[in-house]
Amino acid sequence: MYKIIAVIIGCFISIFSFGQGCSDAGGCSVGAMSSYRQDTLPKKIVKVGYSWGDAKRNTQVHQWYADAIWNMNPSLAFQLKIPFQLATGELGNVTALGDIVLGSTYTKKIKTIQWKTGISFRLPTGTFSQTGGGSSSMSLPMVYQSSLGTFDVILNSTLLWNGWTLGLGYQQVLVHNNSNNFLPNLWNGQAEGSFYEASNQLKRGNDFLARLEYRIGKRKIQPILGTLFLYRLKGDSYLNALDQRVTPEGSKGTTLNILAGLSYTATSHWGIEGIYAQPLINRSVGADGLLRSKVVSIQISYRW
Repeated sequence: MYKIIAVIIGCFISIFSFGQGCSDAGGCSVGAMSSYRQDTLPKKIVKVGYSWGDAKRNTQVHQWYADAIWNMNPSLAFQLKIPFQLATGELGNVTALGDIVLGSTYTKKIKTIQWKTGISFRLPTGTFSQTGGGSSSMSLPMVYQSSLGTFDVILNSTLLWNGWTLGLGYQQVLVHNNSNNFLPNLWNGQAEGSFYEASNQLKRGNDFLARLEYRIGKRKIQPILGTLFLYRLKGDSYLNALDQRVTPEGSKGTTLNILAGLSYTATSHWGIEGIYAQPLINRSVGADGLLRSKVVSIQISYRW
């Protein structure tokens, strides 16, 4: 028990000794990109976790999630991830179910190397047009919303070898469903609204992802270091007040995050992991609400 407490404290010491997060639309944490120890392959895994992100103008984004993985055999697994989100900031608060992710992963082991490839679907089950309340009929900016308002497919593939993880992924929007109608200059008479990106009838671009991670040692306690690279292939676009579709400069391009954390395997069944991420490079415009200055997450897993 004391070791677990020490690990948790260690996670948060490492977290706050750095300083800024992710703009990931889900692709870096599902399917073949899920982070886990290479030397374990239980029948079932259930994870519960919490993440906190510091977003636009100190908007605080809290997310709780349950993640279940069923290994049908050594090669085939299915995944279900259900998030719940609370966003609080100067324009309001939104509490809602997030976007559910369903996926499957195929694993092939060749001597000391594991190769995983997967396909997942992100469903628009959350809210993407929650209003600010009162007399306002205009949606809050996307950073407050719990859903991206799109139906996405996520393709990814990962190689694991001797503590190293190299993952590549691609996230494609299949259906744009987003009816958010936020426009900064028309926001409810509040000057604060002018600081947020427009997202009226938002169409989000697709993403390429690459993740490199190293878990140090093979003991119960493993420090984790890594990088997460994301490239928005096409800029996001929205309808302006004249009903013209506009793609703001800076919504396309690179985000490069550093990752650091600790993993503790208490028993063959129980484990706990804490991760911190901050961007070294970030897109200058994030109408989709995904940009973070820093992200902290912690999760507990049970395997059997």
